[in-house]
Amino acid sequence: MKVFIYPTYDPKRDKSGNLYIDHFRKAFEADRNWEVLNRCPRSETLGLLLNLRAELFILHWVDLIPSKPLGRLQTLFFRLGVMAAKRRGARIVWLLHNKGAHDDRSSRPARLMDWMASKADMVLTHSEEGCRFFRQRYPSSTAPCHYIPHPVYTSEIYPSAAVPEWDYIIWGGISRRKRVLEFVRFAAGCEALADKKILICGACRDSALDAEIRAALPPFIYYENAFLSDGELAARISASRCVLFTYDGGTVLSSGALIYSLNFLKPIIGPAVGSFSDLSEIVSCYSDFGEIPLLPLKDVRAAALGYIADNSWADFPVKVLSLRAEL
Repeated sequence: MKVFIYPTYDPKRDKSGNLYIDHFRKAFEADRNWEVLNRCPRSETLGLLLNLRAELFILHWVDLIPSKPLGRLQTLFFRLGVMAAKRRGARIVWLLHNKGAHDDRSSRPARLMDWMASKADMVLTHSEEGCRFFRQRYPSSTAPCHYIPHPVYTSEIYPSAAVPEWDYIIWGGISRRKRVLEFVRFAAGCEALADKKILICGACRDSALDAEIRAALPPFIYYENAFLSDGELAARISASRCVLFTYDGGTVLSSGALIYSLNFLKPIIGPAVGSFSDLSEIVSCYSDFGEIPLLPLKDVRAAALGYIADNSWADFPVKVLSLRAEL
């Protein structure tokens, strides 16, 4: 089956370190049941119109399109591409990653998501909550919605440091939606965390946010504003007892950082939303920051190894193909 995957992956353009779409495309390329069309990979949404030979279009991150450079024009190309594909008899699969745009507070992302719900022939999501959200938000849509767990990035298991240096690590790109500033301010006044060592590491491109975090830091939190290589990041996670996610649950359904963290076999703490809640044998979930120091650190080894074994990228195209009868 001929498939077009939006967005396409271009290493010259996609320098963020988020390799999800690269793994996604390569998984379909490696499966003999699929032929991936990828004409003009740097064309962004125009690519839909340039790859109309595809029988199936798999579309990611629709909520981000209005915020892209020339967002209104890209939205127009996207809509035209979807309508042209449907006129040619292609089927449209929307992979729903978020409940809405993380940072764009205008109405444009929601309008495009509403439109996408009316055009999709099937919806896939990486969290059980995603299915519930889709049915509640778009009750008039007739598209079936299926949960497929987020594939793991590798089967490699990373060793832990003999003596942990940090009690909690918060890692990844730092933006306001990650609520790092709010956590730092909470921790500064929390006696139960005062004897802990906490590492926050990742690149923060928002200079105002960076300054606010630095101003609020208590002495037991070390803050490293830097883009870390894979090796540097692995070393820091390995030297920590627990991985902590402080995300705002308002838009989150799934998290690639959560899945990346599984291979360290560490206890994980995260908000009670989306894929964090799905992985209840691995993740200790909180409703507010005050619960974090009270949560026990689980022995997650068996559950994490089971998830890694069952959810490889090689399995993902097979899982999609098994749903073909519903398209």
